[in-house]
Amino acid sequence: MTNPRPFADPYLKDDGFATGRIRLSGYDAMAFSRIRKELSGGDFDRSANQQRVLRGIAAQVRARADEPGFVERGVLSVMEHLDTGGLPPSELFMLARAVASVRQDRITTCVVGGTLGNAGAASVVFPDVAQARRYGDDARQDARLSGC
Repeated sequence: MTNPRPFADPYLKDDGFATGRIRLSGYDAMAFSRIRKELSGGDFDRSANQQRVLRGIAAQVRARADEPGFVERGVLSVMEHLDTGGLPPSELFMLARAVASVRQDRITTCVVGGTLGNAGAASVVFPDVAQARRYGDDARQDARLSGC
């Protein structure tokens, strides 16, 4: 995947992530997806990073889906390491095959803007509800976003 900016986190990834094309291990993907306090856009930049990680995973699934056993090993790994909410292996397999069939150039990712604030002692996100509605309205008819 491509990282647009260098960043680090003293708790999750002290040596950080470089700018440019990077390859993430499982731990690094988790850290890349969770870090927010060190990013100028906080939760909003974290959301964009989560989308980057998911796109990278989807690209790997697409690129390797025809390798014998690749999808099956992935399903077993997901079952071992993630809570699938009781989804059976057969449905995870079908989901992986569906991911493999989606062309990446047909995917648009957006992060709804907003502001950061506090509710009591908790840091919270106040999304731009009007923008979120516009995205929803834009995608409602044909599942396409014209741009973000």
